[in-house]
Amino acid sequence: MSGETGAKLDVAAAIAALERGDETISSIARAYAWPEADVVRDIASHYWWWGESDRALPLLEEELGRASSVVLQMAYLRCLISLAGEHRAAVKNAVTDLHALLRRRFSGPATLDLSAVDPRSDRKLRLGFLCTYSNLKPVELSLVPMFRALDRSRFHTSFFSLDQAGNPLLDQVCDEHVVLRGCSAQAVCDTIRGRKIDLLFDLNGILREDFPIEVFGMRAAPVQAGWWNTPISSGLDTVQYFFTDRRTLGPEADDLFTETIVEIPGGAPLCYELSDRHQVAPPPCLHSDSFVFGSFTALFKINDVVLDGWAQILARAPHTRLFIKAMNSTSARFRARLARVMAKHRIGWERIFCEEDHPFDEMMNRYAAVDLCLNTYNYGTGTTALNAVWQGIPTLTFRGRYYANGTAAMMVDCGLDDFVVRDRDAYIEQAIRLSCYPKRLLDVRPLLRDHVRAYSNGLSAPRFARNFEQACTNAWADWCTKQRSSELVRRHAG
Repeated sequence: MSGETGAKLDVAAAIAALERGDETISSIARAYAWPEADVVRDIASHYWWWGESDRALPLLEEELGRASSVVLQMAYLRCLISLAGEHRAAVKNAVTDLHALLRRRFSGPATLDLSAVDPRSDRKLRLGFLCTYSNLKPVELSLVPMFRALDRSRFHTSFFSLDQAGNPLLDQVCDEHVVLRGCSAQAVCDTIRGRKIDLLFDLNGILREDFPIEVFGMRAAPVQAGWWNTPISSGLDTVQYFFTDRRTLGPEADDLFTETIVEIPGGAPLCYELSDRHQVAPPPCLHSDSFVFGSFTALFKINDVVLDGWAQILARAPHTRLFIKAMNSTSARFRARLARVMAKHRIGWERIFCEEDHPFDEMMNRYAAVDLCLNTYNYGTGTTALNAVWQGIPTLTFRGRYYANGTAAMMVDCGLDDFVVRDRDAYIEQAIRLSCYPKRLLDVRPLLRDHVRAYSNGLSAPRFARNFEQACTNAWADWCTKQRSSELVRRHAG
């Protein structure tokens, strides 16, 4: 394989050569003078982004069999939870293996002096939030409205944007917004400790390669917690809590977490605030003989099992069409995969519409082309389901693994319980039924925005803020109680 020594890997060419059988991982690594693990990492990452995690897993398993690696174990877990079907044992083993690697990785012992911490449970709390992507749209639509609604007489907020400038709105809604660029983990830790943060939140989650594990491993704050991103346990002894709602994470999954689960009351894991400037359009089926299903989520969630389920729906409901809006959905590779699945069910291209990702406002307007959104599984849609709800469109889903229940929780929070069915078979049947008898969708569409504004906890920043405040108070009180108990034990032992 052609390649300059030490050159940037041409991943697409490498994958094409692998799939033709012209090259192996070893020969590609030699051609580019790369470690084999790095070649596997980049190839697996591309497979994952393309929605082809099943192709990545054998490569990752083989490489991990030779040598442990945090990055490869993260990639393996990402691919595993993107598959459809029951994989609880495999996920638990992968999480356990990742925890073991992470514990060995951070740079030093937890050295925070807890004697200086005021353990009163009724005082004003100093909350800290650490994030490496606070310049992205979800922060503006979720965290910014929550910070704006928090009770500043009870909570002081410090937001730490790591290695990027962060959303400028954070300067307005937080007590302080600290930008940390080019800092060592120790410097970041010292900065956070200097603010005397009581409760520090990790907004990354361990499935992001930029998860600042050293900062949390050194214990930058007395109480540290995971929240907001992929619900996977960090496995660190220095991260004591994980914040979520119990609709998304049921007690049956608690054994997968080393943290104590802190319930955010109200049944919503986060808040989300959208604008009325995005108009609700009438459903396409109202003025057409066809019915349009839609998906606005990323390709890495659209595996072949999902596509096969959608094809079954289209095959049994010939008046329906499918609209997929996602980055790279018009690529030759995805279209070839889509064509293979649809051909098995004799679905013609005239019934499939793929469109690339667009700026947020333009994307919101494209919901006008859809009658009903379909969830992906096991890795469900995230905030795109809330975007759809705001435009009057439910997302049909079913309950799955603990990391896949977010969409179902969102639908229940929005009063759309009847769009959460028991399993994949019921999902297919209900999609067909709604396409043939869309009265429920027609009734919901013009009223849904006002309904969620009045009753949803996730789509109301003030309501969610009160629930989040209660969760923070509960976690702090729990830690203070444990601290007092530990101190009594130490005194007794002394």
